[in-house]
Amino acid sequence: GTDYKGKNLYKLDPRLPSSPDKKYKGRGWVDFFDFFGIENPNKYADYREAKQAARRLLIKDKKDYHNKKRYLEDKRLTCNPDRKFKNKGWVSWEDFLGILDNT
Repeated sequence: GTDYKGKNLYKLDPRLPSSPDKKYKGRGWVDFFDFFGIENPNKYADYREAKQAARRLLIKDKKDYHNKKRYLEDKRLTCNPDRKFKNKGWVSWEDFLGILDNT
């Protein structure tokens, strides 16, 4: 993120916001890697691997994953796996966390 602002990359195209993380927060923002369409080398690239890692943490539901920031217990998990793995294997939070769907 700091390279984007520090190098004034947003000035290369007048359509780019100076702070896309703030402009798109709550509207699909994931991270700068996603913004530029490149894989984050420090995160799980494979849905199956990420799902196995999340299940090992015994997270009880989506709220536990997000609100308690349980995903931080494994630095390779993304905060938004539903967005990262959309069209790449994502099924549901229940599938990802290995919990029963009680609906």
